[in-house]
Amino acid sequence: MGILLNLKTADARYLGINTPELGEFYGKEAANKNKELVEGKNVELQNGNRDTDEYGRLLRYVYVDGIFVNAELVAQGYAEAYIFDASERYNQVLVQLEQYAKLKRKGMWTDNKD
Repeated sequence: MGILLNLKTADARYLGINTPELGEFYGKEAANKNKELVEGKNVELQNGNRDTDEYGRLLRYVYVDGIFVNAELVAQGYAEAYIFDASERYNQVLVQLEQYAKLKRKGMWTDNKD
């Protein structure tokens, strides 16, 4: 996601989640849902343990109008929990939300038989 920060655009990586890429199964739907949640809105970015990743992207938890966007994407089946730092604070919540989405067959988990 590109964000405007101090009148400059910066790329951000949502902490604790992984969404399908465009061209992959459910990638377009995930991108559209993310746009619906954040595009053109004021977002609040919350730091995690590290500031940036190896590609220079900001690593952040994202909030819009009181909605924890990272969690919303997982709960609705547009993203999966992705734990790349075991000490991040919302890991367990995101894993539980993924289990919920799978159980309820939401989003990308609709046809998943796991």
